[in-house]
Amino acid sequence: MGIVITVHDEKEKNKEIVGLNESLDSTRNTLVYIKANGDTLISQLKPILDLAKSKYPNLPINEALDSLNLKINTLDSSFFAAKKTITKLNDKTKKLEKKIKIITSFEFRVTIDELTYFTPLSEKETSTGIQSIIGMFDNNNIIYRFATDYQYSVEQVSNNKLRTTFVYKAEDPNQILGKKIDMLSEMKIFGFNYSNMPEIFGEPGIQKSHLLSCVLYLNGVRIKIFKDYELKNGRIYEGMFTIPISYKFSKIESTFEKYIEEEINLN
Repeated sequence: MGIVITVHDEKEKNKEIVGLNESLDSTRNTLVYIKANGDTLISQLKPILDLAKSKYPNLPINEALDSLNLKINTLDSSFFAAKKTITKLNDKTKKLEKKIKIITSFEFRVTIDELTYFTPLSEKETSTGIQSIIGMFDNNNIIYRFATDYQYSVEQVSNNKLRTTFVYKAEDPNQILGKKIDMLSEMKIFGFNYSNMPEIFGEPGIQKSHLLSCVLYLNGVRIKIFKDYELKNGRIYEGMFTIPISYKFSKIESTFEKYIEEEINLN
């Protein structure tokens, strides 16, 4: 029994010695790494140490580093708070810029709803190759032409309504952009002509009915001009038709300001 215990103790001691040697080797390797990279680490830390000493010359280096770290964290928080404030101010500024009574952007969106029999819904599809032009006349019968970029979209928005959408911008931007908003109060009539578009609306003679709606985007502000103006029994195929708009444009400036105030108050 004494021989067995002695052999067991020897094995345990050898195992312990091996473990100590491995720990020693690991420590030795760590010291070698630190020695080899010490200069690099010191050079990287030196600016931080110098900054801490210059900011807090009366504190021990450890306390100086703690104080510097606290200061940096405080500055980070202040920076993010300031950035958030600047973002809010920029958003506010953009909204206030819209209040400037100069036309900086101007776009009409016209939708034409064709009344259909029960038809499955479809997603919006954009087509190209056909340009549409509309005209707006002022009190002196000066015409302002607006044109699409040869694109339009078609979508079955409900089972009985097929919607075609056109986006119009000024054919001559100098007529509109840069002018005062109140110049729009002189506008009296819209002129449309979709009779030459059988690819979109089908051939003349088909007694279809359509609903015409128009929205103006003035300096990014959405203003409804009219909605669901009815073109009965194939009227859309008969050439040019006009829609009075003076009732809407005579108060365009106050309408614009109202929309701006509502937008600012919402935010």
